[in-house]
Amino acid sequence: MSENPVLKEPIKILEYKAPCPVCGREGVVEDFVYEVPHFGRILLTKFQCPHCGYKRSDIENLEENEPVEITYRVEVPGDERALFVKSSSATIRVPEVGVEITPGAFSQGEITTVEGIILGLIDVLKLACESPSDSCTSKIQYLQGVFEGKNHLTIIVEDPTGVSRILSSKAEVKKIKLKEEKQLLGE
Repeated sequence: MSENPVLKEPIKILEYKAPCPVCGREGVVEDFVYEVPHFGRILLTKFQCPHCGYKRSDIENLEENEPVEITYRVEVPGDERALFVKSSSATIRVPEVGVEITPGAFSQGEITTVEGIILGLIDVLKLACESPSDSCTSKIQYLQGVFEGKNHLTIIVEDPTGVSRILSSKAEVKKIKLKEEKQLLGE
């Protein structure tokens, strides 16, 4: 028998009560261990408040990884269908529209597609742009044009935990040093 058998189903390892960060009442936290192909063992943590409906999930890698930068180009229709595993500590940049998504205190890890990230950006831009400015409208139109094959898009993911992945042969992955390490080393 192998020392590390492949986990075909998530295994619940812990369940406990915790206060909800929204309403303060008691919610349920569940931790699962799962093995994701091309990714390794992860800890999936889910929180749900039965009182106010607040939900949060996060993904942590249980294997040691070095910080990575992933560059992925959406050049033809279909490229946006690549699976995207994003850690809660990942920063996402989209240079063509000048957008950067940085992790905050309530950032969540997620498993989605590149399309899901683009649609999320469109939704955020629609909300953030209270009055339709030329800048906001052009960014939204540019992102929508990606799905029609009119525009190309580059997604750059910087992850200090090395957890994030874009599962495609087109994804360029390189190991990086964290900005803080670079500053300490005087680079």
